[in-house]
Amino acid sequence: MATLTIRASFPVNFTEEDGVVVASCDKIGVYSQGCTFDDARKNIEEAVNLFLLTCFEMGTLDEVLKECGFALLEKGQVDQEDGGEHIDVVLPFIAAQQNRECRA
Repeated sequence: MATLTIRASFPVNFTEEDGVVVASCDKIGVYSQGCTFDDARKNIEEAVNLFLLTCFEMGTLDEVLKECGFALLEKGQVDQEDGGEHIDVVLPFIAAQQNRECRA
C-alpha cells in the first residue's frame, strides 16, 4: 500500500466581531469562526482541509486552485511569503491498489 501526504500553507486573517473571532482564508474563499482565537484557528484549518478534500473528491481541485490564482512554481522559483499569519493543511492519501496505468 502506498501513501502520499501533501502539506500546504495558506494565508489567513483573524478579526474579532461582536465577541466572535472570524477567520478568513481569502485566497480560496473559505471562512470560519470561533469563540476564541484558538477555536477560530482550529475551525479554519478544518474548513480549508474539508474544502480541499471535497474539491479533490469531485475532481475539481486543479480547476479551483487555478481559478483562485494558484500556479505551479517553476523549477528554482522561490515562493515569496507575505509575512502574515498562515495555517498548515495536511492532505493524506492512500493507494489501496497498485495502478499500473497511472501516468504523469
